[in-house]
Amino acid sequence: MRDQSAVVALAIAVVLGMLSLSIYRRRDYVRNHLHYYVSAVIVYVFTFWIASHLLDPWKALLLAMLVYLIVLTRWRPRHSRYISRRDRRKVIAEFERSGERYDPKKHEIDHLVPHSRGGMSTSDNLKVVPRARNRAKSAKAPWWDLLGK
Repeated sequence: MRDQSAVVALAIAVVLGMLSLSIYRRRDYVRNHLHYYVSAVIVYVFTFWIASHLLDPWKALLLAMLVYLIVLTRWRPRHSRYISRRDRRKVIAEFERSGERYDPKKHEIDHLVPHSRGGMSTSDNLKVVPRARNRAKSAKAPWWDLLGK
């Protein structure tokens, strides 16, 4: 009985660790989307407040919902794919410490958490990999990424 509870506790700790790593790697994505939804709610409240002074409550509510939906569908947060020169040099220098030389014809800089899945273009989310492996990986999330689609 005691061994089972230890195994369950270890399994829970591993899942929580992987989830925290996944959220850490996606911190820019989470921040952008939180900003996006908070802004949309602020626009909704402001629209409802103004419309409630000019229209009856039901029409004001419908107008505010319409504006909220327009904001959600038209305004999307974007993050840049640009990799700064400093981050690029840092990743290449880390790769060359392993003893292999970086060749831009053979190697590419890869996002651990893909850009399309919210991965940032910072040195902690980048690594140098062979071109064929990077092309084969495409936009697949790593095994520990519990938030992957």
